[in-house]
Amino acid sequence: DVAMFGPLSYVLASSIADAEAFASDYRKNTGSFYKAYVIVHPDSGIENLTQLKGKKFAFVDPASTGGYMIPKLEMLNMGIDPDKDFASVIFAGGHDACALAVKNRSVDGATVVAFMYDKIMEEGLISEKDAKIIHTTQKFPGSAWAYRRSLDDKTKREIKSIMLGLTDEEKEELREFLGSTIKWAEVKDSDYDSLREAAKKLNIDLEAQ
Repeated sequence: DVAMFGPLSYVLASSIADAEAFASDYRKNTGSFYKAYVIVHPDSGIENLTQLKGKKFAFVDPASTGGYMIPKLEMLNMGIDPDKDFASVIFAGGHDACALAVKNRSVDGATVVAFMYDKIMEEGLISEKDAKIIHTTQKFPGSAWAYRRSLDDKTKREIKSIMLGLTDEEKEELREFLGSTIKWAEVKDSDYDSLREAAKKLNIDLEAQ
């Protein structure tokens, strides 16, 4: 009845699984929105996206919003086609895997969602000696909590009220689960229309993801 989805996964779930967004993570630095980075090794000599042409690149996953769709769309808008202009493209499967691929120099560049990059840095998985940011994307809607659209209105109101009205004590009890999320903020399905439009521009078949 209730599930949490990544941004693009929610767009898919709303289309084929009767999901309806009602809340999103709210983080100190970005609010309810995400942004993504393109990173390279500091010793690579690469300073911008154009210099990645002819290089090896890693995205996170074809169904990842910040790890694939948004960075690819911005690259295309800048005249860089990852399908043609990179020497090779891989899907590393995770934001941490992308960061490690840059650290280990198995790729020349990679995408990482900003809050995950900060987390990976804080955990010491990588350091400023291993990666640097050369591009920051525009903000886009974050992960969505959604309930089944066909639930009765009373149940929906109760679920939303509980999640949006957490006390400080409850937040502290949930700290390990919340991570860098400081609260859940209200969202609605239409907040994700920009991602639907981005998917159309990239000819991404959401149902195939």
